[in-house]
Amino acid sequence: FPGSGKPLIVNLVTPDGPAHKAGVKVGDVLLKWNNNRIPSDKAGFHALMTSHKIGDTISLDVKRGDSVKGLKVRLDVMGGQGSRPQHTARGGTPRAGITPRATPK
Repeated sequence: FPGSGKPLIVNLVTPDGPAHKAGVKVGDVLLKWNNNRIPSDKAGFHALMTSHKIGDTISLDVKRGDSVKGLKVRLDVMGGQGSRPQHTARGGTPRAGITPRATPK
């Protein structure tokens, strides 16, 4: 995977978005996506997300404190940052409603 090898951290969770509904919280460390290691850069994370279809449910493992949580996130079409999910039959880019940032050095 591209990037520095350091995990991404959730910087923003869109209110009422797919990740929010699944229980993802700001500060969670992104570990695995469908049992695969998550790329350590935002571009790689975006590429991973867009490899799926709207409506797909993915498993997301996050580290929160000292524990690892396994969550199920149903991808949806999202509007602008901070907006509610938009349901559309025309397609679009699948989103989880997560904005990651790199782990501090």
